[in-house]
Amino acid sequence: MLSTTLNFTIVFSTYAEREAHYTYAPSTEDWEKVNKVCKLLSVINLATHVIFGSEYPTSNLFLAEIWKVKLVLDNVTEENDLFMREMEV
Repeated sequence: MLSTTLNFTIVFSTYAEREAHYTYAPSTEDWEKVNKVCKLLSVINLATHVIFGSEYPTSNLFLAEIWKVKLVLDNVTEENDLFMREMEV
């Protein structure tokens, strides 16, 4: 749902400009956070589909996908972005 919402960032801001009672428009910072979370979740989603989408998940499939997830999580840990680092805890 979040990745689909990213396609409509302009719609939310335009609607907020036109409708005075609409006060729920995400800020630019919120959209940046959503984008970062979507990138992280897309890697996890792909790994889930590869591992659990197969009737016989063999270790060579399993290990490669788990390694990709680990690398992404390690990168998040090393970043200076406090928002992403706090999510890890």
